[in-house]
Amino acid sequence: MGVWLQHPHAGLRLRGALSKHYSPRCEALRTEVGLNSISENQVSMKETRQTWFYRRLRLLVASAICCFAAVRPLSAQSHHDGGLWFAALGNGKIPGAEESPWRWWLDGHLRLRDDTGGFNQSIVRPGIGYSLKDNHALWAGYGWIRSDRVVGGGFDEHRIWQQWTYAPKLNDWRFLHRSRFEQRWVETGDDLGLRWRQMFRAQYILKSSPQWSLVGWDEAFFHLNDTDWGANAGFDQNRVFLGVGFKRDADARTRLEIGYLNQFVNRRNATDGLNHILSVNLFF
Repeated sequence: MGVWLQHPHAGLRLRGALSKHYSPRCEALRTEVGLNSISENQVSMKETRQTWFYRRLRLLVASAICCFAAVRPLSAQSHHDGGLWFAALGNGKIPGAEESPWRWWLDGHLRLRDDTGGFNQSIVRPGIGYSLKDNHALWAGYGWIRSDRVVGGGFDEHRIWQQWTYAPKLNDWRFLHRSRFEQRWVETGDDLGLRWRQMFRAQYILKSSPQWSLVGWDEAFFHLNDTDWGANAGFDQNRVFLGVGFKRDADARTRLEIGYLNQFVNRRNATDGLNHILSVNLFF
C-alpha cells in the first residue's frame, strides 16, 4: 500500500477516483451554499431597507403626534366654528414630455366658514417641479389667495412657495412627507412674511376593496418672523385630517377623499380658533 501511494501516477489515480465519486456531490453542495448565500444576502438587504423605512416612518409619525399634542391643551379656551372646504389638486408629467423629469402642479380651494354660511377663502396655486430619484421631488410656484375677514372686508395675498416631497410606498401603504417654505405678501401691510409648513400623510388601500382607502394626515404651520399685517413668529396653526378615499377602479388616476378636518389657529392676545370642517378633495 505504501509503495503504491508513492508511485508517480498514484496521486493522479487517487485524485481521479475522488473526483469520480465526490465531484457531483461537492458541486451540488457548492451550488446550494452559493444560492443560499445569495438568497440570505437578498433577504438581509430587504430587511435592512424595511428597517430603515420603519424607523423613518416612526420618526415622522412621532413628529406629527407631538405637533398635534402640543396644541390640544390650548383648545379648551378656543372659539369653535364649523366649515366646508372644497379642493381640487393635481400634479403629473408634462404632456408631450413624458420622459422628462419636469412635472406640473395645480391646486385650487374654496373654503366656507360660519357653519358653511359665509365665504372664507379661495386659493389658486400653480407650480412646476423636478422629479429626483427614489420618490423625491423639488417644487416651486406661485399662489393667489383671496380672504374675507369677519370684520373689515376682504384682502388679497400673493405667495411664492418652494417645497420638497418624498412619497414612498410599502405594500398597501402610500406615504407623503412634505416640507414647504412660503414667502407671503399681504395687501394690508408692507412686510414680507415667511412661513414653514410640515406635513406627514398616510394612506392605506383596503385589500378587499382596492377602490377604497383610509387616509390621515397632519400639517403644522410656523411663522418665521413678525409682520405689520398680523403674523407673529412661532407656531401658527395645525391641521389634522381623517377620512376615506374612493376611486372608480384600482388603476384610476382621479380620486375623491372626504373626511373630517380639525384646524387649530393660534392667535396671540386673542381667542384661539378651533374649526371643525367637512373636507372634500378631488385629486386628478
